[in-house]
Amino acid sequence: MNAPRPAVAAADRRGSLRALFRRRNYRLFAFGQVVSITGTWIQRIAQDWLVLHLSGGNAVALGAAAAMQWGPTLVLSLWAGDIADRVTRRRFLVWSGSVLGGLSLLCGVLVLTGVVQLWHVLVLCLLAGAVSAVETPVRAAFTSEMVEPGQIATAVAVNSVVFNVARVTGPAVAGALISVAGTGPLFVADAVSFGAVVLALLRMNPGELHLSAVPSRRTRSLRDSYREVLRHPGLGALITLVFCLSALGTSFVTILAVVATQVFQRGAGGFGLLSSVLAAGALGGAVAATRYTLRHRPGTRLLAVIACLLGLGEVVLGRLPTFWTFTAMLLCCGFVAQMFLPLANSTVQLSVPAGQRGRVMALYGIAVVGAYPVGGLAMGWLAEAAGPRLAIVAGGAALAVAAAVYGLVTRGAEIPRGNEGLEETDG
Repeated sequence: MNAPRPAVAAADRRGSLRALFRRRNYRLFAFGQVVSITGTWIQRIAQDWLVLHLSGGNAVALGAAAAMQWGPTLVLSLWAGDIADRVTRRRFLVWSGSVLGGLSLLCGVLVLTGVVQLWHVLVLCLLAGAVSAVETPVRAAFTSEMVEPGQIATAVAVNSVVFNVARVTGPAVAGALISVAGTGPLFVADAVSFGAVVLALLRMNPGELHLSAVPSRRTRSLRDSYREVLRHPGLGALITLVFCLSALGTSFVTILAVVATQVFQRGAGGFGLLSSVLAAGALGGAVAATRYTLRHRPGTRLLAVIACLLGLGEVVLGRLPTFWTFTAMLLCCGFVAQMFLPLANSTVQLSVPAGQRGRVMALYGIAVVGAYPVGGLAMGWLAEAAGPRLAIVAGGAALAVAAAVYGLVTRGAEIPRGNEGLEETDG
C-alpha cells in the first residue's frame, strides 16, 4: 500500500486531533495536566531555590535532593509497569494526585511558618519520588483508556506537547514569583494544581473508559526477559547510551541554580529565565523529533551523532563567559537533548515485540529517570569541588566519548524491528 501524500496525512492528523478533543474524558484530562504540570515545574524551581538557600549555596545538597526525588525510580520501576496493569487506573490517579498535592502543601506550610529545615525537604522529595515512580506508568497507561486505539499515538503526542509547554511556562512564573513572594506560596500553588487533576478525574464518565483486562498471572521472570532483550547488542547499547545521556548530558540541570547565583550573580529571576530557555529549546526539540519520526525511522548513526553534538555543546556551554551567551547555548542544548530522547524512545518501542514492550520500556525508564540520582550527585559534588563550569564541561566531554563508543560498537549493526532478533517471552 502506498504511503499517504503529505497533505492527506496532515489532514488525517488534524481530523484525528479534532476527534480526540471531542472526547469529554480526554478534554478533562488534558486540562488537568496543563494545570498540574505547570504547577509541578513551579514547585521544582521553588524546591531547588529553597534547597540552595537552606544549604548555604551547597551544590551537593542540590544533587542530594535530585537523588531523593528520582532515586525511587531505580527501585520501583521494575514493578511499576505490573502495578499499572493491575490497578483501577482512574482511582489510583485520584489517590496519587491527592498524596502528591498533600506533600507539596505540607512543604509550603513548613516554609510559611518558618520551621523548614533541609532534612524536611529531602524527606518530602523521597516520599514524592516514591509515589511518582508508580504514578508515572499508571498515568501513561491511562491514556489508552480514554481514547480509541487509533487515537493513542495522537494522544501521546498531545501529552508531550502539554508537558513541554508547561515546562516553558512553569519556570518563568516561578522565577518571577520567588522574587516577590518567596518559595512558600509556590508549594501551595502546586498543591492547588493537583486539585485540578483530581477534580478532572472525578468528573470523568467511567462508562466511556476503555478498561483493560487485568492480567491473571505474572510473567515468568523479569530478569530472564531483560536478559533475553539485552542479548541484542544494538538495543542494549542504545539503552546504555540513554543512561549516559541522562546521567552525564542532562544532569547539569541540577546545578543551574548554582550557575545563576555563583557564576553570573543573578537572582531567582535569572534562574527562572535559564530554566525557561532550556525548556523552550526542549519544546523545539520535541516538535522536531515528532516531525522526523512521522517520515523516518532513526538509525544508530543519527542517535550517536545527536548525543555527540549534545556533549560537545555542553563543553562549549561550560566555557561561555557571559550570561547571555550561556543562555543562547543553553537553548541549543535543550533542543538537542529533547530531540534525542523521543527518537530513542520510538526506536526502542519499535524494536521489540508487543509481549516484551512493557518490560523493555521499564528498562528505558530506569535509564532516563534512574540516571538522574547518579548524575545529580556527581554533578553536585564536582561543582562544589571544582566549580560549576568545570562540572558542565566534564559531563559534556564524558557524554561525547560515550556517544563515540556507541557509534563504534553499533557500526554496521542494526537495531531489530519488532520480532527481528527477539523472541516473545510470555512465560
